[in-house]
Amino acid sequence: MRLLLATTGLGAIAAATAAVPANAETVISTAVTTPQSTSASGDIRISSTGSVKPTSGIGVTLNSNNYVRNEGTIQITGANNSAGIVANPSVTGEITNSGSITIDETYTATDTDNDGDIDGLFAQGSGRFGIHALGAFTGNITNSGSITIEGNQSAGIALDGPLTGNLVSSGSITILGNDSYGIKAGNVSGNVTLSKGTITVQGGNSVGVALNGNIGGALVIQNTIQTTGYRYTTVPNDTSKLDADDLLQGGSALVIGGNVAGGILFDKKPADNIPNNDDEDADGVPDAQETTATIISLGAAPAVVVGSSTQATTIGAVANSGGRGFVMKGSVTANGLYSGVAGNGIVIGGLGQSVNVTGGMTISGSVGASATNANATGIRIGSGATVPVIEVSGSVAAAGGGTASTGATAIAIDAGANVSTIKNSGAILAGRGGSDGTATAIIDNAGTVSLIENSGAISVGNAATLGDKAIAFDLRANGSGVTVRQLAVAATASAPTIDGTMLFGNGNDVFDIADGKVNGTAKFGAGNNQLLLSGDAVMNGRSILAQAPTRSS
Repeated sequence: MRLLLATTGLGAIAAATAAVPANAETVISTAVTTPQSTSASGDIRISSTGSVKPTSGIGVTLNSNNYVRNEGTIQITGANNSAGIVANPSVTGEITNSGSITIDETYTATDTDNDGDIDGLFAQGSGRFGIHALGAFTGNITNSGSITIEGNQSAGIALDGPLTGNLVSSGSITILGNDSYGIKAGNVSGNVTLSKGTITVQGGNSVGVALNGNIGGALVIQNTIQTTGYRYTTVPNDTSKLDADDLLQGGSALVIGGNVAGGILFDKKPADNIPNNDDEDADGVPDAQETTATIISLGAAPAVVVGSSTQATTIGAVANSGGRGFVMKGSVTANGLYSGVAGNGIVIGGLGQSVNVTGGMTISGSVGASATNANATGIRIGSGATVPVIEVSGSVAAAGGGTASTGATAIAIDAGANVSTIKNSGAILAGRGGSDGTATAIIDNAGTVSLIENSGAISVGNAATLGDKAIAFDLRANGSGVTVRQLAVAATASAPTIDGTMLFGNGNDVFDIADGKVNGTAKFGAGNNQLLLSGDAVMNGRSILAQAPTRSS
């Protein structure tokens, strides 16, 4: 069973960084079954009527300084260790696929024990690639067509060495098989742009996009990336017949393991604000052809991971972002789906090496995580990560829990991380499912957050009923003092709210409520604390004080 997902999108396509040598072009306009190579034919273009379909091996080998452009079809069926286009190490050229590359097999899993559930592997073969650079490559690699791979230990696009150029995928990549990748790359000197298409990966331990090296330009995502190891992405009414091969855990949708000089942008389709302007964001792409970044992980693996176990990572600022290094205008969705499987949205750090996100992160889109009888975490800033500011104008939400030891956390800052400020004008929400567990909107276990400003909603669903198991914010790890401000907003805006128990540490804390409502108990630690009410602000709840605070209204 294949995981099918249809969507479109288009982002900025960077200009070529390497010139392609001028050579005579060989055009393949008919069906051929013999492997092709640039050393024999020079530049190769497979036209829309042409095809290269050998029975095994490599469809087209780039083994000289030339280009390969596929507008037609490259296909190999039923052969292990096969590929559509392969670039030998240390060549200069161009690889462009605007047609189709299919490296597949005739195998289809069936219901071998006649219990109504499909059995067996997703794929039997291995070592299958759409585009494969075996070493260093100079030039741009672009996919605006379709790449379909059925195989284990395989990939749609795999770059085994550094790329001096840009990597662009604005088409579709579909992978079926374990331990595989939609895209896998190391160092890229230019930009990495993923747009106008889908990357759909289904298989145990298979990853959507793994960018394990340094990116000299920007990383722009404006497509859909979805990963899962599950056979069924809708939970059957009766799960008792499911076998282990139905419940494999896939890898993350997006892994960023190196420096990104130009920052990480999850972009969205521009608004139509200017009549007669078809390209309002001036990226060279008609706005009507653009869509919004949509990142989906079905299973326990985080949808987005930033960081590495082998190297320190620095994320530079995104252009025109106010200096932020991580800008989310799209959506991230993580769903454990089956009972007992955690859901994790965005994880930054926590892998053993430091991560520095310049200027922090902005969430104007949405991040959501959900789980049943398991933990759900929307954003986790792990040990070793420095994210100076988390600014939310969209939404960060988590829904999970259901057992005594599980819960839902919208934003979690781990011990050893460094976040100083959280600004919210959107919604930071946590909800508990089932009859037990906790729900927490914000928890700072590092003790580094010194300022929270809220002009939106920081809330736990059904907080009044959950009592102390509903935590709006937990700042107990901070011993130097935190200021929490609920800001006054315009008369035409929705009044800000905080719902849930509020926990302070032992420093000199200030809780300044200038507008809206606060519903819940505020628990202060030792210190010279202040609880301030002004304007038409209302606090519905108690304050429990280790030391009497200064109160004013």
